[in-house]
Amino acid sequence: MTAYEVESLEGKDETYAGELINFNYITIKTLDVENKSVVFTTLGGKDISLLFEDNEKDAVALLFTGVQVGKTINLKNVAVTLSGDDFALRLTDTTAFELSNGLKTNVKDITVAYDTDINDVLAELVVTLYEEGVATVLNAGEYNVNSEGYNKAKPGTYEVTISKNDQTVKVYVQVKMSEGKMDEFTEDQGKGIKYATERYGVNVGLPSEGDVNVLVIPVMFTNSPENLKTGYKELLEKGFNGTSEATGWESLRSYYQKVSYGKLNFTATVLDAFITGEAYHESEKDYQEGYLEGFDALDYKYLARAIAYYDTTIDYSKYDANNDGYIDCVYMIYLAPYSTSEDAMDLWWAYTYEYYESGEEAKFDGKAIDVYMWLSIGFFTEELTDDYGQVLENQPIVNAETVIHETGHALGLDDYYDYNGEDNIETGGFGGGIMMDTNVGDHDAFSKALLGWINPTIVINKDAELTIESLAKVDEADINKKAIFIAKDFNGIYYNEFYIIYLYTPTGVNEMMKGNSGLPTETGVMILHVVANPKSDDSSITSIWDVTEAHNGNPSNMLITVVEADGDGSIAKNQYLDNSDLWKANGKLEGIKWADGSNAGFTVEVKSLTNGEATVVIDFAE
Repeated sequence: MTAYEVESLEGKDETYAGELINFNYITIKTLDVENKSVVFTTLGGKDISLLFEDNEKDAVALLFTGVQVGKTINLKNVAVTLSGDDFALRLTDTTAFELSNGLKTNVKDITVAYDTDINDVLAELVVTLYEEGVATVLNAGEYNVNSEGYNKAKPGTYEVTISKNDQTVKVYVQVKMSEGKMDEFTEDQGKGIKYATERYGVNVGLPSEGDVNVLVIPVMFTNSPENLKTGYKELLEKGFNGTSEATGWESLRSYYQKVSYGKLNFTATVLDAFITGEAYHESEKDYQEGYLEGFDALDYKYLARAIAYYDTTIDYSKYDANNDGYIDCVYMIYLAPYSTSEDAMDLWWAYTYEYYESGEEAKFDGKAIDVYMWLSIGFFTEELTDDYGQVLENQPIVNAETVIHETGHALGLDDYYDYNGEDNIETGGFGGGIMMDTNVGDHDAFSKALLGWINPTIVINKDAELTIESLAKVDEADINKKAIFIAKDFNGIYYNEFYIIYLYTPTGVNEMMKGNSGLPTETGVMILHVVANPKSDDSSITSIWDVTEAHNGNPSNMLITVVEADGDGSIAKNQYLDNSDLWKANGKLEGIKWADGSNAGFTVEVKSLTNGEATVVIDFAE
C-alpha cells in the first residue's frame, strides 16, 4: 500500500481514517513516551497526537531515540485514525522518520491584481529553510528569486522559483484579468491539464498533443472463448490504427486526430496476446477492490507480468512521449466477455486506473508503470442501439467508442455523467451527447480547452458580439473561434468557473449516433455552466481526476451542467439532451447566476445561426 504525501489533514472527513501517509514538515511539540503524550504541530499550526498502547512504548521510544522537542521531521508510513472528532496517528510496522530538509513558503498560491509589480507580489511571502530539522525564517535577500516570465500586464498564472543553497520551492502567482478585458489567448492560451499535473504533482496517462506511441497488450486465458480469440489482432489493429473508412466510423487514431484538430496523433503497437496460462472467473475482483483487501487482483497482476514478459523485445522508453518517467497508458485488452450483470465484479467491464508500485525494480528501460486501461475485446464488436435498446441499422465495422471514452480518462478527463450510483438516479450534468458521458460524438469545449486543443475567447464584464464556428468542424478549423468562456474572474487557468458557449452541429464525429444517447439532430448553440474550481487542500488532490471540488457524481455540487434553452430542467430529471435544449437564433438567456448565488450581471443572445457559424451577443448591465 503506497503512502500519500501530506502536510495537512485540513479538509479531510472521517472517511480518511485508515489511510497510510507520509506526514511531512511536522514539528515535535511533546515527546513524553512514558505518559503516552507524543504531539506534533503541522505547518498550518494544528496539533495532532500519536496514539499507542502501553506495550508499544518501547517501540515508540526506540523510534524517536536521539530526536528532541522542537525538531521538524517527515514521519513516514503512519496510519491516520480517529480520536473522538479529531484525527490522530498510529504507528505501522514500517513507520520511520527523517529530519526535514527543504524550503517552505507560507503560501503556495498568490493572487494579485492586473499590473502588480513582482516585488509587491512577494512582499508578504515568508520563506523558511529547514536544515536537519531546524527551521530558520529567511529575510528578503537571503534567498534567490527567479521570476523570469512574470508579466504583470497579462492575466495568467506564473511560476516563481525561490531557492537557497540547493533547495528550491515554487510559488504560483495568478494575475487576474482586469474588468472589461477580453482576451483570445491566441499566443498564450489558458492552462489546463498539463498545468495541473505540474501544479499538484499528479500524473496523466497520455499527453494531449504530439505524436504518441501506445502499447496494446491482449490478455488471453485458457478459457477465452473462440469467437473472441479468432482474429483479435486484426480487430485491434483496425480499432486503434484504422482509417475512418476501414472502421465504418473512427478508430482511436482517426478520432483523436479529428477532435484535436490535428494536434494529437496516436500510433498503437498491438502485441501478440500475453498468455496467462490461467482461466478467468467472473468472481475475480479488480485491483481497486484487491488493493483495499490486501491482494494483487487479476488486472494488476497481469499488467506487471506482461510488461516484464515483453521487456526483452520492447523498448519502453519509446512509449513515454511526455518524458514524465512513466510508460504512457498501457491498453490491456482481455479476451473474455464483458458483463452487464449487477452481480458481476467491476473487473469485467472497462476502466482506467493507476498502478501503485514504485522503486527501480518496477522500472523497465528506465520507465515505470502508472496509468493503464482494462477492457474487453467484446466492446470492439458491440452493436449500437437506439434509446429504446433496438439495434441500429447502420453499424460500424469496428466499434471503438469505449476505448475512445477510456482514453479521455487517460488524457486526464473525468466522467461527466452522474457516476454516484447510491441513488440510482441521474441528477443532471450533460444528459449524454458527448464522449465523456454516453460514449458518443465529440468532446465538449471545456474538455478541449483543458487539453489545449482550442483557444477560447475569455470575456469578463465586457459587452461583446462574437462569431463562433462549429466545434465539430475539422477541415480548415479555426481553433480561436471554437468557444466563448464568460468568467466570473480569470487567472489564466481553466480550473475556474465559467459560462461556456459553443456551436453544436450533427456533423463529423457527431453524425453516426445523432438522434440517440443525447446527440441532437439539429444545429444549435450549447451553453454550459462549469464550476471547475480546484480543491482548496492540495494534499487531497491525489490524481488528475480529482483536481476539482465539484464533480458530476455530486448532485449538490455539479462540475458541468447544461443550461437548457427550453428551461424545463429535463436533464436533471434523468432525460437526455435533445434539440429543445439547444439555443437557436433570437434565443436569449437572462437571470444568470454564479454558483454562489450571486447575479452574473449579463445576458447571452444568439443573434444568428448561418452557414455553420453562430453570432452571439453578450450584454453586461450598466
